[in-house]
Amino acid sequence: MKYQLQITKPYLWIPIKLGGEKTLVEIYAKEQKQFEFQIPIVKSSEDDINYDYYASINVEHLIGDTIDIIGDASDKFLDGIQNRETAPVNLEEERPEIHFTAQTGWINDPNGLVYHNGVYHLYFQYNPFDVEWDNMSWGHATSVDLLHWTMQDTVLWPDEHGMMFSGCGIRNEKELLGLNKEAIIYYYSAAGDSTPWSKGKEFTQGIAYSMDGGKHLIKYNKARIGTIEKENRDPKVFWHELSKAYIMVLWLKEDEFAILRSKDMEHYAITQRLRLEKAFECPDLFELEVDGKENEKHWVFWCADGYYYIGEFDGYTFHQVEERKLGYSNSLPYAAQTISGVNNRVITIPWLRTKFVNRLYTGAMGIPRELKLIDTTEGLLLQHRPCAEYECAKVLKYSVDVTRKREEENVTVYTESIYSDGHPLEIEILLTEGGTNNFKILIGSNEIQIDLDNKLIHSMEQDILIPYHFEWENLNLIIDHGIVELTAKNGIIYIVFELPIYENPDHYSIQYKQENQINKINIFGLEMRN
Repeated sequence: MKYQLQITKPYLWIPIKLGGEKTLVEIYAKEQKQFEFQIPIVKSSEDDINYDYYASINVEHLIGDTIDIIGDASDKFLDGIQNRETAPVNLEEERPEIHFTAQTGWINDPNGLVYHNGVYHLYFQYNPFDVEWDNMSWGHATSVDLLHWTMQDTVLWPDEHGMMFSGCGIRNEKELLGLNKEAIIYYYSAAGDSTPWSKGKEFTQGIAYSMDGGKHLIKYNKARIGTIEKENRDPKVFWHELSKAYIMVLWLKEDEFAILRSKDMEHYAITQRLRLEKAFECPDLFELEVDGKENEKHWVFWCADGYYYIGEFDGYTFHQVEERKLGYSNSLPYAAQTISGVNNRVITIPWLRTKFVNRLYTGAMGIPRELKLIDTTEGLLLQHRPCAEYECAKVLKYSVDVTRKREEENVTVYTESIYSDGHPLEIEILLTEGGTNNFKILIGSNEIQIDLDNKLIHSMEQDILIPYHFEWENLNLIIDHGIVELTAKNGIIYIVFELPIYENPDHYSIQYKQENQINKINIFGLEMRN
C-alpha cells in the first residue's frame, strides 16, 4: 500500500501499537529511499484502535516535499500518521529521575559520549518504534550536570549500509577532515545485512560529524573503514599524546579485538590483533591514576561485560600485565563507555538492562561514575565512585548513631525506618570491625539481604558472591524509583538492581541484630534542579 503526505512541518509522527505485527515500512522522498523501519502495526480496520504512543522522525530537511509511505499497513495506521510542529512528549511520571530513560521506546549501549562547550552529549542505541530491540538508530540526550538529561532528536537512522550500531564521539581539536575545531567527529558501526535495505552488505565503520554542537549529525561519505571480520563493531577512538596519533579499539569476533592508528582520523591501519580472556564487544582503552599515587598510572582495556585488563600501552600495542578482573558484580550494567573531552577525570556511563514492565520505555543509563585504580591487598582494583556532580548535589538529611542506640536499647533485632519524599535517596551504612555482618534492607516490598561474613548479597532472586577478601568499611545504596545502585568498599564493589515490582516506595528500613557491626547510618537527599 502506498500513502502520500505533503511535509509542511518538522516532525513526522508514527503511531505505535505495542504487540502489533512487525511490518516493514519504507519512506521515499526526492526519488530516493529516506527511511526503512520495522514497526508494530495492528492491521485490523476496526474503528477503535488506541495507540500506545507516537514515535517521531525529524523531517525538517523534507519540508516542501511529498513523501511516499509504502508498507503492508492498514488504512487506520496510515491515517494515524501526522505531520507536527514538535516532537511528542511522554508525560509518564513513573520513571527514574537521575537515571536517563528515553521518552518512549527501547535503548541500549551508550554511544558517542562527548563533552563539548559545556554540554555532555549522551547518544545511545535506540529503537523509537517499540520497547524491544530493532531499528538500531542513535538517540540523543544532553546534560550540563550529568544528572538531569534532556532528550533530543534522533541523529543517525539506518541506511543502505545497515542499522546504526555502537560507536564514539571526539572533538576535532586537530582540525582534520577539512573541518574546523568546532566540529565533533563520530565513528559508528554500520551493520550490513541487518535490514532488507542493507541486504548483502558487510559490517563497516562509518564516520559522521556535527557542526552545530552535536544537534545534527552528517554522515561523512568520503571514507569508510572496511571489514576486518564479519561483524566487527563498536569503535572507540581517542588521541594518544605520546605517540601522536588517533587510536581506535574495535571488537572483531569472540574475544578478539584490534588496535588501529591514524594521523588524519580517516585512514586507519591495524597495529595489533589481541585476544583477552572472556572479553566481548564494546571495547574501551584508557589510562588511570592509582589513587593516592600521583606518579603511578596504568592502562585499562575494558569490554562490555565489565571485564577489565590492566596493562601497558605504547600507542601501538597493549600488553596485559595483571590477571583479568571484573568491574561489575552482576549483569544488569553493560557496555559502559567513557566520556571523551573531559580533562583530569575518567567518567563512565553503563547501559542498565532494565525491563520496566508495562511501561512505554525499556532500558536506562547508570549514574555516571568516575574511575580510579586502588592498590589493595587483592592487587590493583577498579573503583566506581559517583561523579563529582552527584557528590556536590548530595545533602545529608540525618544520621543514626547505631553504636549509641545499642547502648540505650537492649533488643535482639533493630529496625531503622527511613522515609522518602519520592525523590532519589542515598543510604550510607558505616561498618566497624568485630561482630557479625548480616542485615536486611527493605525497599517497599523488596528485600536485599546483606551477608558480608560469607561475602554474599541476595536480592531479586540473585545470589551475588563477592570475590574479594578485605574488611568492609561502608555500603552505599542510591535508590531512584525502580533502580538501586549498591556499592561497597568505596566503589570497588558495584551492583545494580531493578526492583521486580515497579514502585516508588516512600518507606525503607534496615533490620540488624545486636551483634552486627553497623556503626552509623547516614541518609542523603539530592538538591534537585527545578
